[in-house]
Amino acid sequence: MDYIVFVDYFSDAERKRIDYTIERWRDKADIAREKGIVIRFKDKNIDSFLDDLYSRLDAGKEQVQVFEANTHKPEIKAREEVLRYHSSAGRDVIEKFLGYIMAKINAQYEFRDNGFVRYAASTKKGQAKIEISITDNKAGSETIIKISGYASSAKFLHDRIDEEMKTFLGGF
Repeated sequence: MDYIVFVDYFSDAERKRIDYTIERWRDKADIAREKGIVIRFKDKNIDSFLDDLYSRLDAGKEQVQVFEANTHKPEIKAREEVLRYHSSAGRDVIEKFLGYIMAKINAQYEFRDNGFVRYAASTKKGQAKIEISITDNKAGSETIIKISGYASSAKFLHDRIDEEMKTFLGGF
C-alpha cells in the first residue's frame, strides 16, 4: 500500500524534525521525501487540469505522477503517563522545584488555568504536553503530573521527572 503524507509545518526546526523522522525510517520502509510541488485536486475534472498542466511543462506528462487518494485516519492516540506525589513540603516549595525541572528539560510554559500549569516539551523522543497540578493539604501537598505525547516521548519524560522528584522528595 502506498501512502502520500501531507505534513504542514510551522517552523524550520519542525521541518528538520520531519526530515530526521524520514531518515530514521529509511531502513524500515520504502520512504522518500519527494521533490517538486504537491497539488491536492478535489474535482472530477482532473484530466482537463492535467492537460493544461502538461502544456506548461518542459517534459510534459513525464514530469507528473498522479495518484488517487483517500483520506486515511489512523487510530493513534497520544499516550498518557501520570505521576502522583504526596509530600510534607508545601505547594510553593514543590512549585519552585518543578519550575527548575521544567527549565532543565527545556519545557516551554504555555498557560495556567483552573489550578494546573501546562508546559510543552520537545525531547529526542518527540513532543509532549505536561500538566502539573499541586494542591495543599493538612499533611503538606499533593502533586499530580500528567504527561501526554506520541511514540515514547511521554514515558521518556515520565521517567526523567520521576527520578528528579523522588530524589528531591527523599529529603521531605
